Amino acid sequence: MQKNNDITIWGVDGLGRFLELGPTDFNIVSIRSSYLSPYDYFALEKFRKNYKDIIIETFDDIQQPEPGWILPSKEPIKRILEWTKDRRNIAVHCTAGISRSPAIAYLAACQRCKPKNALEVLNPMLHFPNRFIVRLGSEILNDESILTEFNGWFKRQYDY
Repeated sequence: MQKNNDITIWGVDGLGRFLELGPTDFNIVSIRSSYLSPYDYFALEKFRKNYKDIIIETFDDIQQPEPGWILPSKEPIKRILEWTKDRRNIAVHCTAGISRSPAIAYLAACQRCKPKNALEVLNPMLHFPNRFIVRLGSEILNDESILTEFNGWFKRQYDY
């Protein structure tokens, strides 16, 4: 789990284990993979009483069209951003908590503070955010500084 104010980033297994412990005040953004079965998300259903609310979207961790996979698109990202806008204690999860959920968490944080500060939600030792999702979110939020700040961060972290 990585936290920035009230936005946390999770893999589905870690979030499921955390919800087993008891009630939370989480509002969950559930980013699901098209190739996983509903059973892989069973803990989120079993422990429904342990979180406030949930939004579920399905797209895969890809950056260009690939046969048999669901490419992230503006519509689900826009729904997520609208849903997170006025909520607190956002727990964003995808399968592993490495690419899609950090990208969405960063975008949600950009709705709360400047992109430079929103980058604090990311940990370069844990996260490798999906750049395509960040680009789409920057367009949705109509703020190119979101992408500019992210690209600078990405370059500092991963370009050798």
